[in-house]
Amino acid sequence: MIKERLNLLLQKKHLTSSAFANIIGVQRSSVSHVLSGRNNPGLEFIQKTLLKFPDISSEWLINGAGDMIKSSYKGQNNELFSNNIPDAIDNIKESSKANKSENNKKDANFADNVNSSVVEESNYQTDTKKEIKRVIIFYNDDSFEQYLPR
Repeated sequence: MIKERLNLLLQKKHLTSSAFANIIGVQRSSVSHVLSGRNNPGLEFIQKTLLKFPDISSEWLINGAGDMIKSSYKGQNNELFSNNIPDAIDNIKESSKANKSENNKKDANFADNVNSSVVEESNYQTDTKKEIKRVIIFYNDDSFEQYLPR
């Protein structure tokens, strides 16, 4: 099955499924679904894999026939063809920095909005005799905390 061949490819290239997904430019879930056997890879997935790993035989990857490494690449240092990994790692780091910067801006805007909302809410609360039922704070890791008045 192709999932076993992809697992062998990841082992040969010393890649995690996440790094592999970043290198070939697909969703991590796509790689996970293929490696678990839930889905078969589509043509685009296979094309991207073969484009990023030119030493891998398409016949081997698709049909399991022949050797993993193309004969024209045998005897060469196959780590040469993993040179996309540092680029992928740099892209991940840059993306992470950009996301953190954007999140910090959002957090600052959120804090400003909350502060003005608290002032408005406190004025509103005293005028209408409404009481706070609960406060829920959602975090970027999808966790949350709930506060209830005493």
